Amino acid sequence: MNLPKLLLLLIPIFFLSSCLNDYDKRARLDLKVGILENEWSSWQVVAGLAQIKEDSDKNTITLWAQAPAFEIELKTGSIQTAPTPLQLICHNCLATSQLKFISTSDSTPLIDQIPRTAPTEKQWNITNLQPDSQYVLQIGETQTGSELAYKVAFFSDIQKEGMQNVEDIFENINNYGDIKFVISAGDITHRGTSEEIEVFKEKLKTLEVPFYTTSGNHDVGWGEELAWQKYFGRNSFNFIYRNTAFSFVDSADATVAPKVYSWLDKWLEQSLDRVHIFIAHISPLDPVSSRQGSFSSRLEAHKLIGKLERAKVDLALFGHIHSYYSYSLGTIPAYISGGGGGNEEKLDGISRHYLVLNINSQQVKGIELVRIP
Repeated sequence: MNLPKLLLLLIPIFFLSSCLNDYDKRARLDLKVGILENEWSSWQVVAGLAQIKEDSDKNTITLWAQAPAFEIELKTGSIQTAPTPLQLICHNCLATSQLKFISTSDSTPLIDQIPRTAPTEKQWNITNLQPDSQYVLQIGETQTGSELAYKVAFFSDIQKEGMQNVEDIFENINNYGDIKFVISAGDITHRGTSEEIEVFKEKLKTLEVPFYTTSGNHDVGWGEELAWQKYFGRNSFNFIYRNTAFSFVDSADATVAPKVYSWLDKWLEQSLDRVHIFIAHISPLDPVSSRQGSFSSRLEAHKLIGKLERAKVDLALFGHIHSYYSYSLGTIPAYISGGGGGNEEKLDGISRHYLVLNINSQQVKGIELVRIP
């Protein structure tokens, strides 16, 4: 078969594979995260800030948190009663997290905390859930102190090469001290398979603080379209911690879905008076433009930068490029930290690393580059 005919046969296959998990579809799937219905109840995590599932024993509800604090709306049915006790397990939680009922249509259920088995896991037994009732549960720190300074670690691009020894980075973060949680711009895996994500989650048990991340181009679009949402939750999400807004935006396809732009507009508007940190995998503009490690449309890139500037975003963080860069997007300080262990840029002398952000209620006070020996 000659080359032109072979190309004609391959083109439909290429486009079919590239559409298996496109950015618009990922945005639609994000809206399904945090919703569970079973025989006796319906659950909805507000803003989809945790993935939720019912275990096979029907007595356990398990959450994977994507934020330090979130609320859950629970409605019980009128026919079948709730398990007694009902076990609620939250993975990827702050060690200081507590569960409480902040609203009930009946008597307040009883909560019994169970000793945790991992640093970022919390477990509770719940009893006295009444039929045909509505509740709002909250998981998070009981006292946050919005004026208090704190530290957050940031890195991305672990991929296949970095997965083998990512525990080294986790150990370094554990030993650094006083880091509240880790944020990431994605490319956790090589091809976004369930098997890869399960391996990463097993390794994540050695990290003593939560790990919140958006997806990268290696995490999505390779065939398992539901894997990311199943194991982590949303690709795009926003939370507020101690008066700082963190907005994670899916740019894995070198663009942002229109639906996600509408969410971002709301996030920007509601945090005009807060410190605001923007996180995405691919930067709108590449600090070394000859690589084309940026949005596919420069028009869209400048449109996004304009949005962030007008909202006075304090900091923008990205991955995708396996190195470290400090630059600016208009008036916004920007950093690339692709030091998770994926094939590194040659001769740049950076290698594996992460950043430590020192934050208070007024500003990002400083950013430190930490190298992994």
